[in-house]
Amino acid sequence: MNFQLDSFLQEYELFPTYGENKNLNEFTQNELAAFTQSFIDLESERFSIVYSALNGELPFETRKQRIVTLAELVDRSRNTDSKDPSAETLSLCYDFACAVRSFLHGIDPEIEWRYQLRSPRALSYAKPVLARKKFSGSGFIDARVTAYGTANNAIKHHQNIKEKVLDTLKRQIQSQFGIDVDFDE
Repeated sequence: MNFQLDSFLQEYELFPTYGENKNLNEFTQNELAAFTQSFIDLESERFSIVYSALNGELPFETRKQRIVTLAELVDRSRNTDSKDPSAETLSLCYDFACAVRSFLHGIDPEIEWRYQLRSPRALSYAKPVLARKKFSGSGFIDARVTAYGTANNAIKHHQNIKEKVLDTLKRQIQSQFGIDVDFDE
């Protein structure tokens, strides 16, 4: 099959926004709890949306395939001629993060969407991140930022986005959770 990004994007529904006009640092604890819960609540629906839009043209059945395929979609959707990613790319970064959670939760059920409000100077402050219970300034992954930031960095350095995103994620999983993974197809 010959995958066409335009066909995929015509069928793809963007990830719903939550509190889009408000900075996460301004969220109350209840709002952050609702925001992180929304990732869990939407996960199955998001996988169905992506699977349907793919129309069987890219593999998406296993947890690992979801990560690899979403990394490829982030790669293909990111306009290398622009500093700003499209709404589709940003949405795919959220879907990528859901796929990472599903994959890691399958390996270690304690890894879940979490947030912390105890350490305002920590990078994880008031952000939904993947972590085990009682994490602090380390021991977490922000898979949304991993996909988005790594894609931008790969463009800047003329690197393959998909490979760079998967390599960065692999290293983060090893360093933050002590889990060895391989995303080679």
